[in-house]
Amino acid sequence: MLIQGVLFIRRRWYETFLVMHIVLGVCWLVGCWTHVNKLGFVYFFYPVAIAWGIDRLARIIRLLLFGYPLADIELITNDLMRIDIPVPESWQNRDNIGYAFIYILRANCFWQSHPFTFMHSIITQKRIVCYCRVKGGLTDNLRHYLLYKSNNHARIRVGVEGPYGSSPPVNQTDSMVFVAGGSGISGIYQEVTCRTKRNQRDFAVTVKLIWIVRDFSFIRWFYAELKALKETSVIVMVYITGVSAQSRENGVPQDGVTVEKEVGHEMVSLQRSPSMPSLDDVDHESGRDLSFIEFLYGRFDVTRLVITNIEECKTSVSFITCGHPKMVDDLRVAVCQSINSEPDKEIHFYDQLEVWA
Repeated sequence: MLIQGVLFIRRRWYETFLVMHIVLGVCWLVGCWTHVNKLGFVYFFYPVAIAWGIDRLARIIRLLLFGYPLADIELITNDLMRIDIPVPESWQNRDNIGYAFIYILRANCFWQSHPFTFMHSIITQKRIVCYCRVKGGLTDNLRHYLLYKSNNHARIRVGVEGPYGSSPPVNQTDSMVFVAGGSGISGIYQEVTCRTKRNQRDFAVTVKLIWIVRDFSFIRWFYAELKALKETSVIVMVYITGVSAQSRENGVPQDGVTVEKEVGHEMVSLQRSPSMPSLDDVDHESGRDLSFIEFLYGRFDVTRLVITNIEECKTSVSFITCGHPKMVDDLRVAVCQSINSEPDKEIHFYDQLEVWA
């Protein structure tokens, strides 16, 4: 189990690792039980078996309590999926923050679960939404399945185990800076909306949402959520790193929007959901509906971001981040290097990145 649990193997051959992990785990439990029972030390083994059994039983109970609803799963870009899941009464507290393990109940992957941060849908009540990046294994198989569906959309039964995690203790700081990268926006957005509701009467608290994306296609699929922040006190900034300020002024087309994808030996069109605005629509409407957002183009200067927000805060500032591991590491380094820049101010850093594999 030690050898097959190496990080490289887990990332490269996750399905193989998972099957071997379960099989070897059961063999270990049965073998140890048989061995210590013959020696008369079986009572020392009971706590181990009970702890493992309670963990599995608790997970099964959580799955049963949630039920197995039909989720709307849509491929919104070539490497990003949206999972929209109806939730039971126990999940309708919109202050739920954290992540959940999701099981996709298809024949080739029903036994797998993957952790995803979630947010409550602002479009439809009693639903949560997860955005997941397509990588290998489960997400790649699901992408190929959706590519041949109408509007790249399918209704699939899912199991949800959670929620897990908790909100960072940032209530005592007068400035909160939420930094999200790409699909890491879902969990951060949920944090921002919850903080806004809790601090809606406290005008002394500054809440910033900073989202770093590659191109305008990200604005398209998150348009409704961004627009919903217009009536709040949240300061929103969006960095579009794949478009320079000069090319934007010259009207150069936005990069990163691919309309076809090769699957096997065929070219399959990636269709756009009718309910989702086109890039031209978003670009046109952003002048009115997203005018409260500051759009910045080109390279994201993480050090300047940290220094500026430390200087602007009154007495304390918290940086909360989720996104690509390198972006999170860069932000962590910048915060650590700037901690002594303002000795009279409290500076906190909270990493919401899931590093399970």
